[in-house]
Amino acid sequence: MEITTSQAVATMQKYGGNGVQKLAACWLALDSEKRQRLEQAFEPEFKHYRTMYAEDVKAAA
Repeated sequence: MEITTSQAVATMQKYGGNGVQKLAACWLALDSEKRQRLEQAFEPEFKHYRTMYAEDVKAAA
């Protein structure tokens, strides 16, 4: 299952601390080019919340 960045961002908003929630809000406010740059700069965080999303889906099943 491929987790989209939008799904990761939703998980960031749900479970992240203040800084991660602000990172998610920033991503939502940007255009696609700047979103890519932000994802590259914060790759570990986006990867972590993609994993969390996948775990949430498994737990809900």
